[in-house]
Formats: sequence, C-alpha cells, structure tokens
Amino acid sequence: MHHPVTSLTLATLLSLVPLSSLAAEKSSTGFPSSYRVTQQPQNRKAEADKLLQTGEQQYRQGLLREALQTYQQVLTIRRELKDSNGEAETLNKIGEVYNGLSQPGEALKVLQQALSIRKQVENKQEIAEILDNIGAAYQGLEDYTKALEFYQQALAIRKEIKDKPGEGETLTNIGVVYISQQQFPKALETLQQALVIRKEVKERFREAETLGWMGLAYLGMGDKARAADFFQQGLAVSRETKHRIAEASILWVTGLLVSNNGDLQGALGLYQQSLAIFKPSGNRENEGSLLYQIGLTYRKLGENNKALESFQKALAIRKELKNKKREGETLNQIGLAYDNLGEKSKALKFYQQALAIFRELPDKATQGIILSNIGFVYKNQKQQYWHSLPQSGRLSQSVGILSASFHYC
Repeated sequence: MHHPVTSLTLATLLSLVPLSSLAAEKSSTGFPSSYRVTQQPQNRKAEADKLLQTGEQQYRQGLLREALQTYQQVLTIRRELKDSNGEAETLNKIGEVYNGLSQPGEALKVLQQALSIRKQVENKQEIAEILDNIGAAYQGLEDYTKALEFYQQALAIRKEIKDKPGEGETLTNIGVVYISQQQFPKALETLQQALVIRKEVKERFREAETLGWMGLAYLGMGDKARAADFFQQGLAVSRETKHRIAEASILWVTGLLVSNNGDLQGALGLYQQSLAIFKPSGNRENEGSLLYQIGLTYRKLGENNKALESFQKALAIRKELKNKKREGETLNQIGLAYDNLGEKSKALKFYQQALAIFRELPDKATQGIILSNIGFVYKNQKQQYWHSLPQSGRLSQSVGILSASFHYC
C-alpha cells in the first residue's frame, strides 16, 4: 500500500540488494562518471529522464532501496543542470520512497525542500502531491493531527483543479488516518468515496490499496466476513497489477484475520509470504515486525525454538533501527519463549533487559506486564518475587503497576 501496514497494532490492528558500486559509477551509456562533464546538457537531461523512469518502475515493483539510489542519481543530475522543477519532482519521489521505507523523518527533510521549490513556481497539482507525502510522513510519526492537516490541504487543491486520481489518493490517505484513530465508520465512508473515484478513473494499481484498507477498517469493526472479502479483492487486484507492496501488506493483515479465527498455521504461511516480499524491498521496520509476528505465532503453536529464531532476527533489526519500544517488546517475548522451554535463568535475563527499557521510556503498564512475568518465574521457583526489584522501587511500584496488569502478555 502507499502507506504500508507497518506500525498498525490492534489499536488499529494494530526495502534490496543495493546497486553495485560499478553500476553507481557509470552513466546510462556505460562510461565512467568522470566522463559525464563532457556530455551535452540535453544528453544529461535525457539521462535523468530515463533514470527517473527506471526509478518509478523499481518503486512500483517494491524495490524501494534500488528506487532510492536511482532517484538520488537523478537528483544529482538535475541539480547539476539547475533544473529546479526537475529537482522538486525528484525530491518528492525520494520522500515517497522514504515513507515506503518507514523513515518519515528522512521523508520530511526532502519533502520540505520540494515544497519550497514548488511554491515558487505555483504548480498546484505537484504541490498537492507533496502535501500528500508530507501528510504520510506525519502519519508515520503518529502525528495524526498534522497528517490530517496536510491531507486536507491537498484534498482542497485536488478538488479545485479537478484532479480526480489525486483526489482518490488523498481520500484513501485520510481514510487510513481514521483507521489509525479507530474511527472505523468514518474511515469506511472516506475509503468508499476513494474507491468509487479509483474505479471511475480506472486506476487499478492504486485500487488494490483502497480495497486493502477497507478490509482493515471492517476488521477493526469486528466484521470478519466483510474484511475477508475486501482482502481477497485487494489481493487479486494487487497480483493482477503486480503491486508487490500492496500484495505483501494485504497478505499480512489477512494473516491477522486468519490467526484471529484460530488458524495459526494458515496465518504463519501468510506472514511468510508477506516477509518474502518485504525483505527485498528494504523496509527494515516491516521486516522486523513480520519476524516478530512469526515468532509470536510459533510461540502460540508451542514451537518455542523456532519462535526464538524469529525473535532474535527481529531483535537485531529493532536494535539497528534504534526503536527502543519494539526492542523491549521483543526482549520480553524472547523471555517468554525461554520461560516456556523451562530455561528460567535465560528468561529472567531477557525480562530484566526488557524491564530496563520500559523503565527508561517510561511505560508503567508494560513494566507491570514484564514484572508479572518475572514474578511467575520466581513463584515457580519458590523464591520471593520482591527480590526481582531494586530496594528503592518495591513499594512505589507494587500498587501502581502490579495491581493493574499481573498477567502474561
């Protein structure tokens, strides 16, 4: 999807191989970069245009890291040619890729540059596109108020200039924010408007995204039958149009639905299919989240050694991304897997690491969950639970935390 299902939790239910160094040093003609200065400006412009098309193809195929590198080559040439319009277009595309890679902070940096240039030439359609992508970046940062603010600005421009495909895009984005805010009926109303437009303008590639989000909204409302129907429609369209990111996202949320229906093996297969698409895309956050989901599923199936393997891979990615909250969640799950295997000392080690992170954040509710896990270990070992806590924190934490959430997560 345009905004991949990355950090949707059940509150809302919630890229490959880099271009080789040799390829990066050559122009489209095959000559080393040192020869570029001798080319005529019109040849350089043609080179940039051709590279842009390549980047767009890579993006549509879900090859986000490759698309990013290609767009960066385009940006270098267009700046060299002092092509400000081309520069703004390329910056916007780079921002869109960063959003797809779940790097909203990087996206905002380049999109603000793009917007500044576009406002000088007053190209309304392209301003709306940039506003949409800025909204997506704020959405990735979970600042839904600002996301809606930018989407509404984009929508007003789309309607003013009668940009129907763009209107469908912006309405879909607004619908996604409503899903994130758990306003499911409002999300469905907005997404239905978007779907009508996308069918009307025959924008089949993007239609898959809207169908997928509608399925997620129905799932949020508890209507599993309609959710399944829209997921199936979205999956069929994504495969027909070769929209790999939409396909991966819909496989993922279908896995959540199947798991919720009790078919853990079926869910596992769907998560693994999704992971096979997201892994080469370069979206490390999605890769880590899927590995985590796979680990959870293995643990529920009682296959704790396989769960540990997936959790360890997820942990490495989450440390790399410096996402402390997700790191802490994964450490806790590793502790649970060791606990289930009877390796209590290892379980305690990971619980304590997780607890340290959630004290640092701070997140008292999750501290309580982890403390309860530690307590069960000590209880089973017939030791005093209080020895797991520092002396200074025992009284203050006992009432406020443990009484609220003394259970396994």
